[in-house]
Amino acid sequence: MIEKILENARGKCDWFDIYTSESQSTPIQFKNNRLYTVKEGQNSGVGIRLNKGGKTGISFTNDVSKAENLVERALGLAAYGEEEKIDLPDKGLEYPEIGRSEPCELDMNGEIEKGILAVEKIRNNISDVDVDISISGGSGSRRLVNSRGLDLKDSY
Repeated sequence: MIEKILENARGKCDWFDIYTSESQSTPIQFKNNRLYTVKEGQNSGVGIRLNKGGKTGISFTNDVSKAENLVERALGLAAYGEEEKIDLPDKGLEYPEIGRSEPCELDMNGEIEKGILAVEKIRNNISDVDVDISISGGSGSRRLVNSRGLDLKDSY
């Protein structure tokens, strides 16, 4: 996906940067002492910021099937943008490592069991209480690419 946007943007503007993001989440909820919901969700998006004739346009979509039109939309908006003088970072410069630990898989059954045990422990100490608990986990990735060769990736 990002490669098609790169090809489409090259030669049509003075500079650009492209940002992509993907994430997955799993919220688990207990209400009134019982397991209430387990959901899984996904989000993704891609955006471009570009400059044509000193003016900047931005376009972003959460519908990656419409990503092929990002460049044209951003170019159209650039005509109405304010003049900006921005220098993008170069490929090859030293960028610090973010230092994240390795992403781990969410053990949904294990988290549900922890929730059940937490509800039981609370109810053993306070028998007439209604317990609500939310547990969630998630993972994702991001990427930033620009017209000067920069290509940074991050997973979490």
